[in-house]
Amino acid sequence: MSTRKAEAERAHDFVEAELEIFLRHLNRRNADEVLASLHTWAETIRIRERDRAMARLGDADPKTAEIVDDLSRVLSRKILTDATFSVRASAEEGDLATAESLVKAITRGEQIGDGQAGKK
Repeated sequence: MSTRKAEAERAHDFVEAELEIFLRHLNRRNADEVLASLHTWAETIRIRERDRAMARLGDADPKTAEIVDDLSRVLSRKILTDATFSVRASAEEGDLATAESLVKAITRGEQIGDGQAGKK
């Protein structure tokens, strides 16, 4: 009888551990939608500013254009790294509202705090 009880406890522990992993994965996938809007916003700005820089350079050769594009891409990615980590971490912990608030604060200038988001 004690063997059955021990097996049942192990099975219960296994199911709980797997459930936690599944929920974190599910929450992480939910964050992907929120992050998509953040990255789309940043990419729009990156392209606009890259094009402005290229226009200011005038008749730039292809190598210069490639360098400007690479620079803008790297800067955009590095700027988003910490925000992406924070949004994903919040979502993984089941706090999608905070993840969404972070993205809105970045992309729309909405304030974060005491549950009331508003324009600056």
